[in-house]
Amino acid sequence: MPSQVSASYKVDLAKALGETGEQEYARLMRVLLAAQGLFALVPVASDFSVEAREQLIQRLKQDLQTQGIALHIVSLNRERWDVLQALAEAAPPAGTPAVIAVVGLEETPGLVQELGTTPRRPPALALLNNTREGVRAQFPFPLILWCAPLAFVALQEHAPDFYDHFVGLAEFLDADPQIPLAEQRRRTSDTEQVFFSDPTNLPGSQAAVAFYTDLVERHPEPSHARARGLLGLAEVLWSLSTADVETRLAQALEATEEALTLLIDMEPSSELARGKVIQGNILRDLPTAERAYTLASAIQNYEEALQIYTEQEFPEQWAATQVNLGNVYQELPIGNRGTNIQQAITFYQAALRVRTEHDFPVDWAMIQNSLGAAHQNLPTSDKATNLQQAIDYHRATLRVYTEHAFPVNWAITQNNLGAAYMELPTGDRASNLRLSITCYEAALRVCTEHDFPIDWARTQYNLGVAYQILPTGDRATNLQQAIAYYEAALRVHTEHDFPVDWADTQHNLGIAYQELSTGDRTANLKHAITCFKAAARGYEAAALTEEADQVKQLIASLQEQQH
Repeated sequence: MPSQVSASYKVDLAKALGETGEQEYARLMRVLLAAQGLFALVPVASDFSVEAREQLIQRLKQDLQTQGIALHIVSLNRERWDVLQALAEAAPPAGTPAVIAVVGLEETPGLVQELGTTPRRPPALALLNNTREGVRAQFPFPLILWCAPLAFVALQEHAPDFYDHFVGLAEFLDADPQIPLAEQRRRTSDTEQVFFSDPTNLPGSQAAVAFYTDLVERHPEPSHARARGLLGLAEVLWSLSTADVETRLAQALEATEEALTLLIDMEPSSELARGKVIQGNILRDLPTAERAYTLASAIQNYEEALQIYTEQEFPEQWAATQVNLGNVYQELPIGNRGTNIQQAITFYQAALRVRTEHDFPVDWAMIQNSLGAAHQNLPTSDKATNLQQAIDYHRATLRVYTEHAFPVNWAITQNNLGAAYMELPTGDRASNLRLSITCYEAALRVCTEHDFPIDWARTQYNLGVAYQILPTGDRATNLQQAIAYYEAALRVHTEHDFPVDWADTQHNLGIAYQELSTGDRTANLKHAITCFKAAARGYEAAALTEEADQVKQLIASLQEQQH
């Protein structure tokens, strides 16, 4: 992940801990002091970010030093996974007042199952489980094993004998999460290889579901801990990429409703605001016939969150909620479309007061893209001005979304630029279309048919449209190029899987063949009629009667010409 992401992420440890975390920290200190001179396994189950974890460990190191106890930190990773060797290198002589803390377990091989590989026990955990008695004898010190969700679940599953040695289990749940799960999901989606070190780096992880489910089950009584576990569970369920969307989001909504019931009776807190934001996110994505109602409810949740998430006290959360509101207003199906999009633009621009290019480059780029999309969709005011503003926003995005660092986001932005240039009514029409073609062709360097078939097909279709309407160059050559792109798109846009896209492509193919002046004119018209008939069939199947009738008129006209 590019360093610029973490550089802008500042952690307030006191806020992250909260009152419950401070109590848990005090309990952890008591366990570590009482266990001096003995092997004592203390797993720490936590959803802290790496930055918050490092700050907490530094605080622990300083507090132990005041008691004459040294904290030795063992950092594991993909290359350094032999935990026994790492412990041997870090451990002080027996009898020395010391505590050992192991971090990075989640980055060792096998914790993240690679596609196409046979499931097996992660080697670091297999080593711990098989040599548990040796570890106890060789390292007579309290041993902290920091476990992010993935590591905590894997520890219990793959090293149960070792895990059973624990003398205390500490829990640190972030009371002030700075980066919403969905944002981290987008940030990590473009990296070729991701090593997970906290649940915000575990988008869609069943391990995170297991982590929070276990946490909720261990806190059956009404409490802050249960509420936080429920919110964590809801957020992970919301972010999963599984097919059971309706069931999954219903479960997430149920979890947030219980959590908010627990939190509403307590003093207003960032926890309550976080719950409102999560509920808003779930409602926004909930598949329902009452789309307008659920989006209005999402807006209400975000607005209630902003009563706590003020710009002064919680600037990052405030900005994230502004973005959420902008996204919902762009999708809102009721009210005046132009007014809704203008409202979305207002929210995005407000968020930029916090999410500047200097401090939050990735967030800034996301908002630039959203502003570009909003201006592209704006039905009011001057169309040319709106599209030029959209182009300016998308081009600004590319200062951060480079092809090397963010290839997918870069390709999406190229597609957005291609669409904006294609629609731009001012300037030289041919030059605009050439720029559009250049952007679409650039996007195909990333959006290949193999890796991104749907995006690839849509770009093929767009290139077909651009060549079909290109006013310069040889007309027949342009149409032949358009036909080639449309036929390529049909490899993905099949009648069965994408009936409307298939019909649109057949429609445009028919027009291209109808206008083609080279080759056998009779054969071209037969091709056109065949394509139009296919398009009519697709439109009728999709209940698009107006489009079907228009195509049937074209068929009748061509058949008349043939007689």
